[in-house]
Amino acid sequence: MDGGVRERNRRLLGLLGEWYGGARRALPWRETREPYEIWVSEVILQQTQVARGEGFYRRFLARFPDVERLAEAEWSEMLEVWRGLGYYQRARNMLRCARIIVEEYGGVFPDEERALRALPGIGPYTSAALLSFAFGHDVPAIDTNLNRIFQRVCGVPQSSVRVFAEGLFSELRDGVEGDFSFADSRGLNSALMDLGSQLCRAKSPRCDHCPLRGECHFARHVSQEEREGEGRKKSAKRKSYGDGGGLPVIHVGIGCIHRDGNYLLGKRSEQKGGNWEFPGGKVEKGESVRAALKREIQEEVGVEVAVRPPFLVTSSSDAEFEWRLHFCRCQILDGTIQPLEHDELAWVPKSELASRGMPKTNDMAVQKLEKMK
Repeated sequence: MDGGVRERNRRLLGLLGEWYGGARRALPWRETREPYEIWVSEVILQQTQVARGEGFYRRFLARFPDVERLAEAEWSEMLEVWRGLGYYQRARNMLRCARIIVEEYGGVFPDEERALRALPGIGPYTSAALLSFAFGHDVPAIDTNLNRIFQRVCGVPQSSVRVFAEGLFSELRDGVEGDFSFADSRGLNSALMDLGSQLCRAKSPRCDHCPLRGECHFARHVSQEEREGEGRKKSAKRKSYGDGGGLPVIHVGIGCIHRDGNYLLGKRSEQKGGNWEFPGGKVEKGESVRAALKREIQEEVGVEVAVRPPFLVTSSSDAEFEWRLHFCRCQILDGTIQPLEHDELAWVPKSELASRGMPKTNDMAVQKLEKMK
């Protein structure tokens, strides 16, 4: 893992651990490692707020204390306990799942993702939650809270959240020195969920109280007025810190460095997805696209470049940000290329760019470059 990324992850873990020590919610399912009890809590909370779900959880376990008892239940008996929670397909899937666990697994929940995902009603999040909370696997349980936190803190689209989350959780696996108050992923997942529900909320986030505010892209770049705007109706327009209107805008400069019909690509590390990409990065507040590209390219490949005006500007959006990509052709003025932030660099003929597996957001730019002299 890149040294700068590791240092940042260490800081995040330290700040989050210190905060969680005093802010941890006392919830009954956090006091058990029994897979059945954790599974029951996760299913109940899929469409139910924690405060309301806690009572249902206690009543459910009083009636069905283990998976064998649940597997024996008839639908009418299940309905007596479930009535009021709604989304009754969850309850039907629970009965089917319990019977499979008893009949095919001898009443023992499997501790392997593929086997869990094959069970009725268990998707990517619930399987990760079971692996973490019940079996101690150091995996992120990525729910809406974790998605939102990583998008905001790291300033990345939702498609990149898993890579950044796994990078943070890898610090637990690699045994980084230092006490972050997290013995395993149970505490880290719980801390992130609490942070999302208490501070990093979808509406009216409480950035001024957040332990990660000094490391957070959202807190640094989105004004207080815009944060308050998160609490208005979704139909109300919110100003962006880039151009006004819509979601907050993150501008990204992308440098298409060319020489003799070839373009310079960098291969990202496996921790960051392992894809090929043009050099570049996010435009900082008060910085022009041209200045950002010159800085980013110097930092990433060690050369000074001349930056042409953008030949293409495209936009895409996710739940948190609008991403505005500025593709600019560049030429090297001074220096020797070196892979400072990539595993390797390569000069690629423009006719082969499309075959390098770059992000789909680059497709239109690649098509334009193929037609340029």
